[in-house]
Amino acid sequence: MTTTTLARRALVPAVALVLGGCSGTGSVPTPSAGAGLQSSSVRSSTAGPFSKASPQTVKPTETVLYSFTGNPDGQYPDSTLVEDAAGNFYGTTEYGGINGNGSVFKLTPAGSGTYTESVLWSFSYYTDGGDPQGVIVDSSGALYGVTLDGAANDLGAVFKLTPGPSGYTESILHTFQGNNDGEYPSGTLAIDSAGDLYGTTMSGGLDTAGTVYELANSGSAYTYSQIYFFQSYPDGASPQAGLLLTSSGALIGSASSGGKNNDGAIFQLTPAGSGSYTERLLYSFNGPKKDLGNPYSAIVADASGNLYGSGYDGGAKYRGGVFKLTPSGGGYKESVLYSFTTSRKNGYYPQSSLLLDQSGNIYGTTHSGGIDNVGIIFELSPTGKKNYKETVLESFENQFGGGYPLGGLIQDATGALYGTASRGGSEGAGIVYKLTL
Repeated sequence: MTTTTLARRALVPAVALVLGGCSGTGSVPTPSAGAGLQSSSVRSSTAGPFSKASPQTVKPTETVLYSFTGNPDGQYPDSTLVEDAAGNFYGTTEYGGINGNGSVFKLTPAGSGTYTESVLWSFSYYTDGGDPQGVIVDSSGALYGVTLDGAANDLGAVFKLTPGPSGYTESILHTFQGNNDGEYPSGTLAIDSAGDLYGTTMSGGLDTAGTVYELANSGSAYTYSQIYFFQSYPDGASPQAGLLLTSSGALIGSASSGGKNNDGAIFQLTPAGSGSYTERLLYSFNGPKKDLGNPYSAIVADASGNLYGSGYDGGAKYRGGVFKLTPSGGGYKESVLYSFTTSRKNGYYPQSSLLLDQSGNIYGTTHSGGIDNVGIIFELSPTGKKNYKETVLESFENQFGGGYPLGGLIQDATGALYGTASRGGSEGAGIVYKLTL
C-alpha cells in the first residue's frame, strides 16, 4: 500500500434514493449482475493537433457552499447529502434549528456556483424527536428520515416531510416503543419501488442488540413490522448505518459490534415469503492486526456484486481501513484493501459510507487525521494485484474548511464531490462543501 498526499489548497459534501445528477452511497445500488452504478463520467484532457504539452495535474479545490450558524438554520451537519432532479441538495443537522434539536435543510442553486439555504423543518424533540439521521427523497419530492431519540417515548421516530404550497407538512410514521419494538433508529432509510421503507435500530429487540424493521406503504398509511432481531453472537449487534436494498429485495447491512469475534459483522436478510426474512451472516470481522473491526458505514456494491465498506477500528495500525467482500463459492471472501496508518497526514478512523466510480476508484472520508487532525477526503485507486494507493484529496482545516466529516460523499457528472463536515466553517457549526477534482 502506498500513499500520496496533495499539498494544502486554498479554499475557494445505508441508503437513500437519489433522483438528480449526483451519485454516491445515497443511490440504491444493487449487487446483481448488470445493475451498474450511478457514477461520474470519465474525465480527460485534450490538446490541439500540434501540441506537445504534457497532461496537467490539477489539485482538488474545496469550495464552501454553506456555513451553518446554529439558530435558526442548524448546527453540526452529519449526514450524506441527497440531490433531486432539479439539483437541490437536502440534508440534516444534529442540533440547531429553531428549537435546537436538529433540522432538515435544503440548498437551492442560485447561479454562478452559489446556493441559497432554507430550513425545511426544525425538530421539537418530544413531539417528533431530535438528532435526525439524514433523509431520502422520492419522485414526488417527499422526504423521509428518522430521529435518533426524542419523540413521545424518547426513543426516536420515523418521519415524512410532504411538500406543499406553503412549505412542508410533517407526518410521524412510527414512534419507537422500546423492547421488541426497537429503539434509537440510526442511519438513513431505504425505499423500494412500492414506497415501503426499511431501517435499523441500534438497540431494542429480543436481545437488546438492535433490529431491522419495515414500514409497508398501503398508499394511505404505513404498517410497522419487525423483520429481524439481532442476537449479538454470531450475527452481530448495534447496526448504526442504513441498508443496501438489492434488486431481488434482499437487505444487506453492517452491525458495528457482535459477530463471532465481537468486532462486528456484515449480514443479509432475504425475503422468504409471507413477509418473513431469512438472515445470513456474510462475514464476521476478526479485529486488530489480522482484520478490521467495528463497521459503522453502510455497504455499497459494484456491478459485479462485490460489497465494500469501512471498519472504524482494526487494521495493521489499529486505525481502521477499507474492505471488500467478493462472492466466492456461494459465500463471500473478505480482503482488506487499505489499512490506515499512524501517520496523521494520511487520515484515520473512517466511519462514513464509501463512493465508487466507474474506474474502480473508491472515495471516502476519515473522522480524524489530516493536517489539523480533523479529517480528510481520500481516494483509493487500484494499482493491480489487489493493491490500492491512497491519495489525500483534501485535508480539512476546521475553522475555514470544516472538520470532522461524518457523512458520505456524492459525485456529479463532472466528477466533483459534495459532502458535509460536522464542525468548522465561519461559525464553527459545520459546512456543506464541494471538492472539484
